[in-house]
Amino acid sequence: MDITAGILSDNEECYRGMARWYDELYGFRDAVDLQFWLSLPGRPAMDILELGCGTGRVSIPLACNGHNVTGLDLSSSMLAQLRAKLSAEEQPVQQRLHVVQGSMADFELDARYDLVIIPFRAFMHLISRDEQHSCLAAVRRHLREDGRLVFDLFDPNLAFIARMAEACSTWRQDLETETEDGGLLRRYTRILADARSQVHDVSMRFERLDGKGRVVDNDEEQFRMRWMMHNEAELLLEGSGLEIEAVYSDYERSPLAERRGELIYSCRRGSGD
Repeated sequence: MDITAGILSDNEECYRGMARWYDELYGFRDAVDLQFWLSLPGRPAMDILELGCGTGRVSIPLACNGHNVTGLDLSSSMLAQLRAKLSAEEQPVQQRLHVVQGSMADFELDARYDLVIIPFRAFMHLISRDEQHSCLAAVRRHLREDGRLVFDLFDPNLAFIARMAEACSTWRQDLETETEDGGLLRRYTRILADARSQVHDVSMRFERLDGKGRVVDNDEEQFRMRWMMHNEAELLLEGSGLEIEAVYSDYERSPLAERRGELIYSCRRGSGD
């Protein structure tokens, strides 16, 4: 079932370039984090909302595991890929996954959920503090009593960011994967970092090469991401009526003190209206 949440803008066409290559390029993420997201439901047949669901990398496996899932994303191109993949699943799985086109910054659905998830650092695409507060307020409205929000950010290392800003200000190849036809898919990235605003302006180029090394297709993508320190995230969550119950530094649930590169927050809906 397809529905729309909120008012869409021209941004609904965002991530058109990335959508074409997403599943091939980021398949490695399944080994990194997918099992973490699939392990979160504490009982069968939970009602789950995924914000920034993209091509359904997490939503479809959750629905296959018997959960009732709503996947929300702004990008029509990403959702087109999700629908194509979902059409190959059995009918009960298709019935358990509802697709919503809308912005995670402000949405209103006629439902409440046991669990809301925002995987693969999608929350970082909300640049302004107003957008972040609006998203978390909407999440809280849609959680049932004692419902949970779980989302991830990258854990900023200021020295590393400074080095990366210098190294990545020019184009560099940073990802390559083999294709089924014996060719290659490559990603080139350029990141312009603004330490004052804590925003990365990211440009990506994608190239598909055939078995003889010839470029046969290409595309590009641009987007922005805002990083935040742990204490910023704490204040943001507390101000949104969400109580932090755990913070992990990787998808094996290592404690924050080990600083393994991720900030993964598990939060409960606070008491009160």
